[in-house]
Amino acid sequence: MKKYRVELSDEERAALRRLIGRRKRGGTSARKVVRACILLLADAGASDTAIVTATRVGLKTVGQLRRRFSEERLGALDERPRTGRPPTRGRAARKNLPPPGRRRQRPERT
Repeated sequence: MKKYRVELSDEERAALRRLIGRRKRGGTSARKVVRACILLLADAGASDTAIVTATRVGLKTVGQLRRRFSEERLGALDERPRTGRPPTRGRAARKNLPPPGRRRQRPERT
């Protein structure tokens, strides 16, 4: 018997299917779509190993998502804050970069 069972309500099931449908239009992150697929498969009664095979994630990921879903329901789909040093490049750090053509941001003169 599973420690954390996933039993979706009709509204939750419909929300997850809509989320997966938005994937094709680029409206949802790939991680969120995979999590939604895991929850739908778990609700359908698939074993953890079958879910791992179908979604190509680790067994630990499936177990953690089952646990988070039992605690947070659909909030389990959202990203968790990551530990470690903040990114220095990429989308999260772009707002701190100087404008193109400048090496550093000049302080405002008063």
